[in-house]
Amino acid sequence: MAKFEYDIYTVAWGHGAATDPIKAELNRRGAEGWELVATTRDESPGDDHDEEVVMFVFKRAT
Repeated sequence: MAKFEYDIYTVAWGHGAATDPIKAELNRRGAEGWELVATTRDESPGDDHDEEVVMFVFKRAT
């Protein structure tokens, strides 16, 4: 039976902000064998700023 390890990458991202750093991190993890399996975001309606937190969940075989 295959066994996996998991990792989470969390980033604060504002609307209109550059995505190149995020893409670079995703590509780096992919090159290390990590597979992106889920994403979620939290944009609190009570926030006075236009930023949300995005969480990327990865797995790879051990």
